[in-house]
Amino acid sequence: MLTSYITANTPRDINVLKQADADLLRPMTDKEIFANFICFIIYSLEHYPEVKQRLRQEFDRVFENDLTRPITYKDLDKLEYCDAVTKEINRHYPVAFFI
Repeated sequence: MLTSYITANTPRDINVLKQADADLLRPMTDKEIFANFICFIIYSLEHYPEVKQRLRQEFDRVFENDLTRPITYKDLDKLEYCDAVTKEINRHYPVAFFI
């Protein structure tokens, strides 16, 4: 479904007939695509509480219960499970099929 939204009103759009107002006839922006991906992450975490719990444990371990400090690249390297979860969610709900 998300791929359909991304390709809508672009040369890859398969719909010939357009029945919407001008605002809906524009392609999605990168910001809107990212927001949709975040929604899929939240949706998935709510369906798999054990994954959500393990992510929270990883955040506590990496950030040492100080969630107000700035995130560094070193921190991102330590978030291996978080990286795996986002990749798995992207595999199930691909943002773009051509990446």
